[in-house]
Amino acid sequence: LNALQKEIPSPWANVRLDSFTYRFAKAYMLAKQPKLLVISLGETDDFAHDGHYDAYLKSAKQSDAFLKDLWQTIQSTPGYKNKTTLIITTDHGRGSHASDWQHHSSKQALANSPQGKRAFPEGIVGSEHIWLGAIGPAIKGNGLIKIKNVKQAQIAATVLSALGQQPHIINPNMAPAIKEILK
Repeated sequence: LNALQKEIPSPWANVRLDSFTYRFAKAYMLAKQPKLLVISLGETDDFAHDGHYDAYLKSAKQSDAFLKDLWQTIQSTPGYKNKTTLIITTDHGRGSHASDWQHHSSKQALANSPQGKRAFPEGIVGSEHIWLGAIGPAIKGNGLIKIKNVKQAQIAATVLSALGQQPHIINPNMAPAIKEILK
């Protein structure tokens, strides 16, 4: 995988293609048998920034297939079924209209950008929203849960809590876990 990663060019200088992220995650999972696996895929973000909506949709569909395969592998591998938690996340939301779907920035973040402030005086509305997918024995089986004001900073504490750790002991300044999804 390391060799292929260097041989197959990515459209971006500093971003690994999601296929490699997925395959590294799956190989690690099968070799190390972790109690919890966190994966974050990023191609959709980069295709959106580039304005390639067709590639954005294709990448989203491919991401769904990767995640389906990971979960099916977890559920069909002896020792994993009902014992491994899978957490999937992204780093931010983005706009939802033709004029802003390529972007993500708050009003505060655009305050120092005259061009951005002029184009989006209220920031990119909706980019403050993140999503998190979580399934497994450490997660409540409630289906879709909408929680107001969830922050990216809470994901580390959520992962630690799912592992049975006490995040506030590890770092007293850590944002709280997303308790609504944890058992």
